[in-house]
Amino acid sequence: MKLSVREQFLLAVLAIIALLAAGYYLVYLPLWDTHEQLVVQRDEVQMTYDETMAKIASFDKLKSEVGTLSAQVTERTKVYYPSIIQEKLMLILNDLYSASAVTVSDEAFTLMVTHDLPRAPDETPAADPNSLGVIVQEYNATLDGAVAEPAAAAEAAPTPPAGETDTAAQQAAVTSIDSMNLNVTFSATYAQVIDWMRLVEEEDRSVQFLSLSLTPGDTTEQTITDENGNPVTIAVPNGLLNCNYSLAFNAIPKLVTQDEEYEAWELTGPYGKEDPFAAADTVS
Repeated sequence: MKLSVREQFLLAVLAIIALLAAGYYLVYLPLWDTHEQLVVQRDEVQMTYDETMAKIASFDKLKSEVGTLSAQVTERTKVYYPSIIQEKLMLILNDLYSASAVTVSDEAFTLMVTHDLPRAPDETPAADPNSLGVIVQEYNATLDGAVAEPAAAAEAAPTPPAGETDTAAQQAAVTSIDSMNLNVTFSATYAQVIDWMRLVEEEDRSVQFLSLSLTPGDTTEQTITDENGNPVTIAVPNGLLNCNYSLAFNAIPKLVTQDEEYEAWELTGPYGKEDPFAAADTVS
């Protein structure tokens, strides 16, 4: 059967329409869906890029804030011991006893006590805005905010294992203060007492006087003659005071390398006589 020219034209038009429809559904629509997905991905990448650039822009400011707060904490904590070492404290005190020439009869240390400081930003610090707890809390909060480095800085430096940075920040944060008290009893003249207190206060560490008690020492009886020539017995002070002091020593783990000599000094002992109640060795 031979098709007329008109029929051939209509068939050609129909074939073109079928091809266009197949191309629309099989080619154009899938490509449009892919385009839409790529646009969404582009917007997400752009948002991530903008956030990363904002972090990079604020990173130097965060580093400066951390440095400033670290310097403040270092300044506040320098008068505290890095750790409580009772034997070390005893040696330091012995030097002060010798320098002031007081005669110690009793020295008793309490057990070490740990006082927790505010750690989380929402914890309530001490009421005093100048207290160590407030500065430590602010430092810890800023330190936590600076732990996550920007992507660009992270790519420039070796990537630490997962969790290592968080652990380092947690270890650097000051969370507690260790305290140990001392109750010491000694005999001394008033001048020696004042000299000993001066030496304690001149130490480069904060040593708190919690309490003190000074009472006259023993008296001796002496016989004198009164104006009528009669013997009279009187009590004469020996010039010494019985002194009892309660002191407090505080220690804070330092944020930076400090007090290397104090920490690195390994005490081997023993010191002095093996038997503190034995007679003095006068031969050697």
